[in-house]
Amino acid sequence: MLIINELRPPKDVRLDIAQRLKDVRLSYNWTQETLSKRSGVPLATLRRFEQSGEISMKWFVNLMLALRRGKDLDALCHVEEHVDLYAKEPVKRYRARTKK
Repeated sequence: MLIINELRPPKDVRLDIAQRLKDVRLSYNWTQETLSKRSGVPLATLRRFEQSGEISMKWFVNLMLALRRGKDLDALCHVEEHVDLYAKEPVKRYRARTKK
């Protein structure tokens, strides 16, 4: 299993993710054409993604859902809740503070 960490160049991370999705596609025994039709992602976009790791967020989400990986999207950037029984309830942030 490949492990993604912040010490690797972004290009390597993108290529690893593309390879993982390709492996999932192959585990279903789907061709690129099949996945393209099921996801709505243009075939050229899918080919470019599997070769270079380049894809828009819109197409990436479509691929993940077509490959039945919605739970993986839920886990992406999940903010864990910290429980401190003595702390005041934090105010939920809706935008960043302005710079002073």
